[in-house]
Amino acid sequence: MAIKEVTQSDIRDWLIAKVADTLKCAPEDIGLEESFTSLGLDSLSMLMLTGDLAAWLGRDLHATVLLKHPSIEEVAELLARSGQGELELQKPSSSREHPLPATLAQERLLKHASLPPERDANIVNPRFILKGNLDVEALRRALAEMVSRHEMLRTTFALHEGTYVQIVHPTGPAIVEEVDWTAEDSTQTEEQLLRRARERVMKPMNIGALPLFDTTVIKIAEQDYRLMLVFHHLLCDADALRVFFGELGRLYSAFCKGYPPALEPLEWQIADFAVWEREWLRPEGEPYQERLAWWRDYWKMPPKELHFPFAWRQPPTTIPSRATTRHGLVPLETKERAEAFARQSQTTLYTVFFAAFATYLCDRLGEQEAIVGTYVSDRKRMAAGQLMGMFVSMVPVRVKVSPDSTFREYVLQLRGELDELSLRRELPFEKLVEHLQATGQEVPQVQVVYQHMHLPGEALSLEGVESRGWLEHGQRLETSGLSLSTVSSPNDLDVWMSFDGLLYDPDEVEVFLQGFVTHLQALMNEPDQWLADLKQGEGPPEWENMFGPG
Repeated sequence: MAIKEVTQSDIRDWLIAKVADTLKCAPEDIGLEESFTSLGLDSLSMLMLTGDLAAWLGRDLHATVLLKHPSIEEVAELLARSGQGELELQKPSSSREHPLPATLAQERLLKHASLPPERDANIVNPRFILKGNLDVEALRRALAEMVSRHEMLRTTFALHEGTYVQIVHPTGPAIVEEVDWTAEDSTQTEEQLLRRARERVMKPMNIGALPLFDTTVIKIAEQDYRLMLVFHHLLCDADALRVFFGELGRLYSAFCKGYPPALEPLEWQIADFAVWEREWLRPEGEPYQERLAWWRDYWKMPPKELHFPFAWRQPPTTIPSRATTRHGLVPLETKERAEAFARQSQTTLYTVFFAAFATYLCDRLGEQEAIVGTYVSDRKRMAAGQLMGMFVSMVPVRVKVSPDSTFREYVLQLRGELDELSLRRELPFEKLVEHLQATGQEVPQVQVVYQHMHLPGEALSLEGVESRGWLEHGQRLETSGLSLSTVSSPNDLDVWMSFDGLLYDPDEVEVFLQGFVTHLQALMNEPDQWLADLKQGEGPPEWENMFGPG
């Protein structure tokens, strides 16, 4: 990729426009010497901005560029006068003739799957309704081109000499199943579709054999189709899906028009990134040791174990599924208030909702301190930005909630905490645990996880075809504990709790979940009220027995 030749003024103008677009404000409101955090960007937003800036410049940038040079003027001056060598990653030499290491994020998922390694159940299943003149052959060719372009879509995994490795296979055709239901009884179609979708997402994949990605196209009637894509979670995360849908749409358009593919070749593949990552974060190296020392200090005297009120009082004799979910819907007015509050507080919806969950969790459990894990993406380097694969890792956050603060004050406190953690996020939590256990230091227990996802209005765009989501995007991920997810789309804010049905009572989890929705509404109505005075609202009778007086 050619490196863009730009002046300091060019970089300054690009940053002003990008930050203004991110914050939804006028460019003239952006101060050149004001820090990015003062402008309203948190650590996650700055990491995303770093990736976009790297892509625009055509060169890799260190993740800490915006943190070490915290204003538009400083960054513009630095990049205008710096040579590319200091800021770029060097692609390693990595032959595909032998197994290559999995990324650290993939290794975590491989280790934590509760099923045997060869039959894992972490499935991601985007599904769409397609209306129009779908060219199935062009779609098949576009999918085959994606398999050729992204090694990750033709990679399997194995345990080799005690280490998880990825094995890249030669390119081949995409697995596309075509189903014609035009002759079926139309009154039964929706029921059949729902059953087929559920059966597919519940079917485990063999991570040691291809395919770990396949597609089903079901024709219901003329110009009426259903599209199901199935990925193993090792192959994709939310950012990877955005890459996939964008490139698939461009390839489909080219093949429909008879043009050759016009996507720029990828300089890196995920196997290259894994080799680089292992070398950069080797245990004897400075980056590893610096992060290890910081995390060891951070986790001195960790908070005590949490006892959830919705745990089974008596173990159930039978449960329908260990991987269980419950759903809540936040009123649109509350979502809009949260967006306005985030802008006023110069932070993101992720931080606002994380803070809401932290305050709710501590209040309901009668604690002022807890450990909450959160999933973060490590795509801040340009080398990883356009790749398929899973770059998500879990970062444990030590949340400290004082009833003598307002919610607005706590949001700012949490934002600072997350900024600090973002600088050391590359060290996998599992590596820290191994070190703490070996040295006898108390190990923090992550019993609950929070994550936020944003779904764009139109994820998949195929030329000449109307596309919209069909059902919810399916997902079957192995669940061994408890997680709460907020999912934001243009018109909705959903809340999901995923949990182990063997550990937690679904009915009481439902009560807890609906209580969180009520809590979030109260916070957005009165964000400057003291947390100690905040009323949870009228809940069901179970609240009194489960949690005591509100």
